[in-house]
Amino acid sequence: MNIDLGSKIIDGAMSGNISHETGYSSTAYLIFEKCFGQELACFFESQEFTELMINGTDAVFVEKNGQVIETEFKVDDKAISVFLDVVSHLNSRNIDFSHPIFDGKLPGAYRCNVVLPPVSLNGPLITLRKHIQRINNFEVLISSGMMTQKTSQVLIKALVEKKNIIVAGGTGTGKTTLVNILFNSLDDTCSNERIITIEDTAELNIRLKHVLKLESRFKTPDCPFEITIRDLVKTALRMRPDRLVVGEVRGEEAYDLLHAVNTGHRGTVCTIHANSCRDALRRLETLAILGHSNLDISIPRSWIASNINLVVYIERAAGVRKISQVQSIIGVEAGNYVLEDLV
Repeated sequence: MNIDLGSKIIDGAMSGNISHETGYSSTAYLIFEKCFGQELACFFESQEFTELMINGTDAVFVEKNGQVIETEFKVDDKAISVFLDVVSHLNSRNIDFSHPIFDGKLPGAYRCNVVLPPVSLNGPLITLRKHIQRINNFEVLISSGMMTQKTSQVLIKALVEKKNIIVAGGTGTGKTTLVNILFNSLDDTCSNERIITIEDTAELNIRLKHVLKLESRFKTPDCPFEITIRDLVKTALRMRPDRLVVGEVRGEEAYDLLHAVNTGHRGTVCTIHANSCRDALRRLETLAILGHSNLDISIPRSWIASNINLVVYIERAAGVRKISQVQSIIGVEAGNYVLEDLV
């Protein structure tokens, strides 16, 4: 990799120089422009596109309005090599033959995943996702068909009343977007609450007065210790939070999170990958056991039934995102959750 060239690109992008030909000034755009050219950078910077998928030198795909389409663009090995050097430098982590799988970020809420040979048999695979900034209020979600007016009222009421809420769905269904809009809809009576967000890659953009953001860290030469989501949950509980927001529950931290809500931490909101409201609760059970191997399944199940108040499930079909379930938990009967539809 050309380390000198990669460093020059980073220095130029971070200086905030505007591309005189396009007018774009975001750091991510300037990096794309220097690595892949102006045309592809402009294409991805437009608000219609949410995901860029580079399949080696063979093809470039994008996601537009929920649909994956192939573009006419091609990238060469040199451009990929320089881009990987930039990403490696920004994240202080190696991306090479010995470290062929990478998850990280670019400035501006861009998530970046890289898979290299020998793991990838199709050459370097790069997937870039950007957060949709233009969706910033419930009116946009309602007009797009993602939810109804009644659904928005139910969710806002639950948040104001400090209910514990799970937002479930698949990748790219809009879970983070919904959480952002929910919190940004809070009125002045809640604006001074101490909210602590916990994420792998910072995507939440809660524009309230007292928001503290924590982000996990991989082990790097600069930081020889990994800092996990579980570490951050434990730390956040000592920071006198009024609310906890966990960007995605995917591991042992589920135990600590459920233990927290069982001991009086109200207003907790988290997202989780699942196929329905019921599946989200089952998955939360399983993840909690990872955090305490001797835990009987009945314990996290009782915590969930007693303290998780609302589950929202978002699905995506034919490119359309839609909240298909909003359910409250009534209790447990014969080992199964009793759920009630709210909309």
